[in-house]
Amino acid sequence: MSRGHGLRSSVVAELRRRRGMSQAALAAQVGIDRVSLARLEAGGTDPHLSTARALAQSLGVALSEIVDD
Repeated sequence: MSRGHGLRSSVVAELRRRRGMSQAALAAQVGIDRVSLARLEAGGTDPHLSTARALAQSLGVALSEIVDD
């Protein structure tokens, strides 16, 4: 993602849990592996924009809900 934007990792993790999804299930929907999703949720890395969009779509939220401006 571009500088100045970051994934709201705790929001992603909370949305996933609220939807009763495992990390493996969400990762499969997004097209990444579970370890990569775990790193994203831990705040260890920011995803590419396409991955952030796929996360938002899979979680049923707007991209702005999971990415800082």
